Amino acid sequence: MAYQPASPPQAKRKRGGCLGCFIPLLVIVALIGGGLFLLTSAANAAVPVPAELVVVAPAASLVHGGTATAAKSGTLIHEGDGVRTDAKGRAVVQFSDGSVTRIAPNSEVTVDSTKFNKNGTISNVTMTQVAGRTLSTVEHLVGGNGTFKISGHNASAEVRGTRWEFIVIKGGQTILKVYVGVVRLQAGGKQTDVGANKQLTVEANGAVGAVVALVNDPNDPFTLWVGSEDAAAKNGSTPGTGTTSYSTTPVTSGPAQPQPDYGSAGGDLVGDLLYPGSNMQLQITDPSGKAWAADGGVVVPGVGRLVEIVIPNGPPGIYKVNVTPLDVPAPGEEYSVTLSTRVTCKSGVVDAGGQVRNIYAASDLASALKQSGAGSVSVTFGKVSSGGASLDFTGTFNGTQVHGQALVYASGTGLGVAITAVNVQGIDVTGQVLSAIANAGGKDLNNLDVGFLVDKVYSCTAGADSAMVVEGHH
Repeated sequence: MAYQPASPPQAKRKRGGCLGCFIPLLVIVALIGGGLFLLTSAANAAVPVPAELVVVAPAASLVHGGTATAAKSGTLIHEGDGVRTDAKGRAVVQFSDGSVTRIAPNSEVTVDSTKFNKNGTISNVTMTQVAGRTLSTVEHLVGGNGTFKISGHNASAEVRGTRWEFIVIKGGQTILKVYVGVVRLQAGGKQTDVGANKQLTVEANGAVGAVVALVNDPNDPFTLWVGSEDAAAKNGSTPGTGTTSYSTTPVTSGPAQPQPDYGSAGGDLVGDLLYPGSNMQLQITDPSGKAWAADGGVVVPGVGRLVEIVIPNGPPGIYKVNVTPLDVPAPGEEYSVTLSTRVTCKSGVVDAGGQVRNIYAASDLASALKQSGAGSVSVTFGKVSSGGASLDFTGTFNGTQVHGQALVYASGTGLGVAITAVNVQGIDVTGQVLSAIANAGGKDLNNLDVGFLVDKVYSCTAGADSAMVVEGHH
């Protein structure tokens, strides 16, 4: 489940689609490359791609250059930046392949490296966890080519596609909990592989304990949080459409608790409320003013009670969300709410109710490139990803064969593009192309204006075709 800003800034932009942004981009890369293919070939190194920060519950701070400022959803996190949460804050660092690191209250993490391979997979993501708890879900690591690593006081953990929790306790103790896959822990001068449903503790003095079965933690800050997102995924929600809010304090019986608005460009809307087990109500008011409500829910073993609402073929627009604690005795309970949408992966544009969804199939881009004069064109998007889209294109421009690859991601208010590889007549000229674009002072690939405010970018597949989805609002 990827994240979008729960309360995006409202601002006016010109209307328009995003296909026009990519055709000039590909042509620019191709033509620049065509003029450079006789230069010395550049090393095909992984490139840094910024991550996106999502604030699930306030407050969180972005630490840049040693200075902390109030964080907001949609902010880009570059190498060297940090994220800090207070006693109520919860945040997510989302990477362009859909991998995420959730950050619990009273935690601090520095993002040291965010490098990606030319095919859109992680090359090297490393973080330093100063304090607190994180839960990471890692996607698309291939063999030994990718590294996703978090280091604490006296231990570091490295994974190959998994879900795992890393806890740094004041005083120096570190705990690793693995839920899916295998994590390799390095501490005390040795390596220990920890498998699913296991945990391991490293003491402040570096002593490494035994690998044991997961110990139940009733105070785990991720149980409800992840549970509501998992419920949405099980009900067929499209990866990349979800947004989650979390109670900032335990609630008791009383008035409705307003949640952040959810913007959707249409489709089946799915709402999931998860709480420990008293009686809460979820109410969603659709853009037409119709209220949908449910309470009680079903028991999810080991987690709590789940209330789910599905609004078939929900209209485009803003959805209002409330949670009401109907019968919740003191000292109260917390809850997590995930809103998401089922989206049909079919080329088209929706612009209604202030919401925009552009779905562009790879075949659309190929056709547009052919119309611009290119020959032997092939365009594909990578496997399904909830945090961005990897693009691969091949074509002949002015008699020159060009093969390029790039990552496209949400960048503040527009689209960001990281060119990861350009080969001209079989020679790698990625470095020269990037230098030429920078020296030309033209396109700012970090934030392309697409005519509306971009909230999220993800990819999907439909039959033999692949597509990129860009969603946002006016």
